[in-house]
Amino acid sequence: MRKLTAVLLGCLLLTGCAASSEHELRYKISGIDNSSPTEYLKLDLVDDAPKGALDPKALAHQLAYEREISGGAVVGDEVVCTVSRPV
Repeated sequence: MRKLTAVLLGCLLLTGCAASSEHELRYKISGIDNSSPTEYLKLDLVDDAPKGALDPKALAHQLAYEREISGGAVVGDEVVCTVSRPV
């Protein structure tokens, strides 16, 4: 079983969650995006988007810097992201 790594996304997602300003989402690393000079990890949402999210489709796929993931990560690992919105 792959290790579960915690990650705090560097930027705030503006899609928001219903009754709170912070929510944890589980993503699976599906690949590496090196279409730009900066290499990103492609993240696919494992579970459904939180109820009340303004745009659930926007949460389905995200990008993250590998350095944002504590303990390192490889394709196939799952990570827990803390998503915040301005209140």
